[in-house]
Amino acid sequence: MEALCGMFRNLVPHLTYLSSHLEAWKSPLALNRRIRIGILSEYLYGHTIGKLYYGYFRHLDRSRFEMIIIHPPQAKRDTFGEKLNALADRSLVLPYGLEQQQTTVADEKLDVLFYPDIGMSKSTYFLAFARLAPVQAVSWGHPDTTGLDTIDYYLSATSIEPPNADTHYSERLIRLSRLPCCYQPLSIPEQIPTRAEFGLPESGTLYGCPQSLFKIHPDFDAILADISKGDPDGSIILLEGQYPAWTDQLKRRWEKTHPILLERVRFLPRMPLEQFMGLLANLDILLDPIYFGSGNTLYEGMVFGIPIVTWPGPFMRGRIVAGAYRQMGVHDAPIAEQLSDYAQLALALGRNPERRSSLRQASRDAAAKELFNDMQAVREFEEFLAASVEAAGKGEKLPVGWQPSIGRFRQTEAGSIKETAI
Repeated sequence: MEALCGMFRNLVPHLTYLSSHLEAWKSPLALNRRIRIGILSEYLYGHTIGKLYYGYFRHLDRSRFEMIIIHPPQAKRDTFGEKLNALADRSLVLPYGLEQQQTTVADEKLDVLFYPDIGMSKSTYFLAFARLAPVQAVSWGHPDTTGLDTIDYYLSATSIEPPNADTHYSERLIRLSRLPCCYQPLSIPEQIPTRAEFGLPESGTLYGCPQSLFKIHPDFDAILADISKGDPDGSIILLEGQYPAWTDQLKRRWEKTHPILLERVRFLPRMPLEQFMGLLANLDILLDPIYFGSGNTLYEGMVFGIPIVTWPGPFMRGRIVAGAYRQMGVHDAPIAEQLSDYAQLALALGRNPERRSSLRQASRDAAAKELFNDMQAVREFEEFLAASVEAAGKGEKLPVGWQPSIGRFRQTEAGSIKETAI
């Protein structure tokens, strides 16, 4: 990613841009004014990104922060996006054309430019090559480093990063003590459809993995096959791909490697959110895909407390569910220590409805207390914003290993932290 950044800078000189307000910029803390933060993403609507960050923006202390939501011109618009816009001091839609976008954002004279995600949208990616604010940060909306030399910080959490995580990022890694999210739990549908209404068998354990199919790695195929062999009465539930070719490609792969999956996996069509929540209510177990695990689905599943079997891989993108269990303090959570343990852990849970029921209740209670509406996560985000602006006022970055004082206080009070790296 760093090499890609260097290549584009050499080939496309106008990617390199410096906002004119930076030369005379002074820290708003010294001027006794609010910190002006711009939030820029193509997905600030009823998308995973909008859902993950809504709580952050809703609860940001407006006496300290002025918030501007910035949409690229091709961004979708819906009622959820309108709710997000209503939270801001103002919102704007960028014009077409990179140079026009650069000057439009520069005219906002931001102190902080926060990208919830960089890597899923080409317009956001190329705009992020510019220096448009003294502090520029990205977070886990897309769970990979950007490689961009203009992005100062990557906002993550201690609970989801491995010990050597600093080497995974070109940005300075910020580890909060809480998952960087204040998720507003979704409502449970008044009418839960039956298994039959989804065309699912009335009996047998339902193992669900309702994820985008690009997350289904060939190594995960073998795990799904082992679960199928170990539970002849169970069914594995996946959603069809966003494009039919994705589903077809996966099936062709299975024809060559694990043909049992063609019989045992049931693909359901993509569906509206309320119907999807009804589907989750019928699932007995969720299977967290390895290497690139659950994000939004974790929060949706925890509305019901559905047990999620997971294996924390070597990178943050595969460690989020395990980190959530740690944060919630769920004992006996189904976290596989080794990849080879995954299928047997899922099967043991599939054969034990009493344990599933107990774990479901414990997870649901813990999520209500420690996962949803996490105001400490908001306060830690605010502390990061203020500290990074203060450091920028001195011409510095936050030191390596910086953590919010709120998280350090909780660790001292508890004597140890629940959110330890696994």
